[in-house]
Amino acid sequence: MDSLVSDAYAQWLGAALTSPFAVSSAPVRVRCGTVFDAVSCTRDLAERALRLLELREAVRGPAVVFPLLGRAAVLVPAGTKASWERLLANAGWPPRHLPPVCLGATDTLRMPAVARAPARSATGATVRADTFVAWLCEPQVHGAPPPLTSAVALARCLTEALATQHAQEKEPR
Repeated sequence: MDSLVSDAYAQWLGAALTSPFAVSSAPVRVRCGTVFDAVSCTRDLAERALRLLELREAVRGPAVVFPLLGRAAVLVPAGTKASWERLLANAGWPPRHLPPVCLGATDTLRMPAVARAPARSATGATVRADTFVAWLCEPQVHGAPPPLTSAVALARCLTEALATQHAQEKEPR
């Protein structure tokens, strides 16, 4: 991210910080429910859903990936948590599968650093930023809050991604 984008990102993300510390070159923990909510699911499912959103030319907002956990979180408008279960049901999410979880006002999320500099661990060792959390889709911040992924579109694409994933798993090899 260039410095203009980094400054805009820091300002946007600053509203969700869980502590008064400045946004830095290390990953930060933010509150969900103020600036955005986040839908958490497996990395594979998130990547498939984001590809579907792109194919449909729908807005894809920021998304983060947690490589060590095999999970991802797609940022959606604040307040989505209240209607998430209904949105998934309306999209046809199969009841026998664990659904993606929406994080809201009572939850926090780790976000990648603003600056692209190596983070330092408590022991002072350099830690690669992507060890803990990295961008799956970077925020498009240019002096304004970034667009967020529509919760309705995401619920539909996650449901479709799950269906195609299961269909591919059943195909003979």
